[in-house]
Amino acid sequence: MQSVKSIIRSRYDEFTSLPTQHDNQDFNRPGKQSWARATILTSDTERIDNRVARIRGVFIIQLFCRLGIGDKEITELADAFAGHFENINVDGVRFLTPKIETVGRTENYWQVNVTCPFIRDYER
Repeated sequence: MQSVKSIIRSRYDEFTSLPTQHDNQDFNRPGKQSWARATILTSDTERIDNRVARIRGVFIIQLFCRLGIGDKEITELADAFAGHFENINVDGVRFLTPKIETVGRTENYWQVNVTCPFIRDYER
């Protein structure tokens, strides 16, 4: 069985060429270009019945752009990511409805987060 994290990362990577810092990865922030940080968080496995277990989690895409250029580009990017992960099933990972949240100024960047909850059921 392919891991939840590899399924999610593959779906993300095939969608964008945006410079992205993935979990525990060295990363040099690009000078003037927008960039992202992608984090996958999972909960403990819960038993649904004698044969089925469930993993719940959230995929967080933190988007960053330079200050002073407006929010049109980063908002469109957030909308595109939300649409790409909205209410679909990818290799058994069921994505629910994403949430877009404007964080605002973070250090020298403007930040918008896309939070994508997911569930994966599997037979034990």
